Amino acid sequence: MTGQDIFDAAMALMGEVTSSDYTADISAYEAQAPSILSTLSAELYPLSDTFAALDGGVRPVLEPIADLTGEIGLDDYLCLTVLPYGLAAQLQVTENPQAASFHQQRYEELKATAARSRPMEWETPDDQYGLGEYNEFGSW
Repeated sequence: MTGQDIFDAAMALMGEVTSSDYTADISAYEAQAPSILSTLSAELYPLSDTFAALDGGVRPVLEPIADLTGEIGLDDYLCLTVLPYGLAAQLQVTENPQAASFHQQRYEELKATAARSRPMEWETPDDQYGLGEYNEFGSW
């Protein structure tokens, strides 16, 4: 998904405009959006299924978002559900603190849900002691 997709969703949440109705009223929002999306994306990256494992002890990071035309680099679930609320909250902080608070709360709830439902791989642990599947501690 692109930054523009997320920006459009945030504008809809804020009740501002639809993508076909851009006016000068949202140009300030549009100017702020890339840097806010960069920060939020970096925060959400560990929850994404696009998250890369540590390589040589270096924490992986996303490229900063320069404009709204580029891909975000997170999975679609985070882009469709979590990021629009985070962006809406940050854009409304000074103009409408009450709405910003609502959007921030929703962002935190969705982020927590994403953390709990993160796709994981399951693997059976190795039997290091040669005791087999059932041993003397196999049932209580």
